[in-house]
Amino acid sequence: MASVTLKNLNKIYPNGFVSVKDLSLHIADGEFVTFYGPSGCGKSTVLKMIMEKLQQEHGVPSERIVSMRFDSMDYEDMTAKDMFKAVKEKLNPTGRTYLFLDEVQEIEGWEKVVNSLATDYDVDLYVTGSNSRMMSSEIATYLTGRYVSFRIYTLSFQEYLEFKKQYTQVKDIHAELADYIRLGGFPATHLREYSQDEVYTIVRDIYNSTIFSDIVKRNQIRKIDSWNGWFGTHLRMWEIHSQQNQFLII
Repeated sequence: MASVTLKNLNKIYPNGFVSVKDLSLHIADGEFVTFYGPSGCGKSTVLKMIMEKLQQEHGVPSERIVSMRFDSMDYEDMTAKDMFKAVKEKLNPTGRTYLFLDEVQEIEGWEKVVNSLATDYDVDLYVTGSNSRMMSSEIATYLTGRYVSFRIYTLSFQEYLEFKKQYTQVKDIHAELADYIRLGGFPATHLREYSQDEVYTIVRDIYNSTIFSDIVKRNQIRKIDSWNGWFGTHLRMWEIHSQQNQFLII
């Protein structure tokens, strides 16, 4: 693979809000890129930014850019062999293919597919994942060759305030801090003034993707009813305290 340098990537929404500022990447020959972090933190947005940059400033034609998101129902029950076959069929036969493989942790054995693609084909690889196996301290045991790993974080409290100003009304700073602690820094929970039921649904979806898709499966936890009972109880407590505008540490 030839080296690729991307400088000063910015994501600016139509209303002028800058969600990503001055993101720079350099991928040396033979390296590929992994982005990891919890669901909803912005990994897919970064991938879209890189794809746009490659087309607009590096002149990469769209037919050489392949994007696949493996948490889609289109790939449910897909095996590693199926994944390899599906990706290989999309490779450009006359030149380098730029592969963007999103949420690869959904495919058991994904690392073998990525290793094979990086070794045997003319590709630039950009990979994202949400579970703990993608943590940088462990990923070296799964991937061969050279790679660059970036962790994507959720919004800090300052970023949360700047983000919320673009979509909803900012309240008293103490009330905002209480909301931030209860809801976290996931952008999806702060796009507008949600009802308690709507926020509950968003938080529970994040919980399901984190607890069940990662912790339970990875550690082969069998008695998940106790997890459900614990989380359900604390979510109900969280909802009550949210309505009373009180802090709740769980």
